[in-house]
Amino acid sequence: MKHFLLILASITFTTILFAQPNIAVYTPSSNTTRICQTLDSAYSISQNGDFIYLPAGTFSFRNGYSNIFINKRIIIYGTGINPDSSLLGITSISSDM
Repeated sequence: MKHFLLILASITFTTILFAQPNIAVYTPSSNTTRICQTLDSAYSISQNGDFIYLPAGTFSFRNGYSNIFINKRIIIYGTGINPDSSLLGITSISSDM
């Protein structure tokens, strides 16, 4: 039993350690949600009217420019506005330079 609990704890720790943040892109017109690993990929698959949901953490556009240009009519939600959700951290977006 001890070995089973040790293996279970190791698997859980490894999963948490290497887990990638999931970014959800919701398209209301087709009522679909797609999951992405980076903000760039979420932005590239988004369409006008979509919602992008970001978990806590810092996300970067890796476009090679110091400015961030969003040329789509999208809504981006993150954590930190609601005190209940900010217990896990806040969301911030920056350019990657």
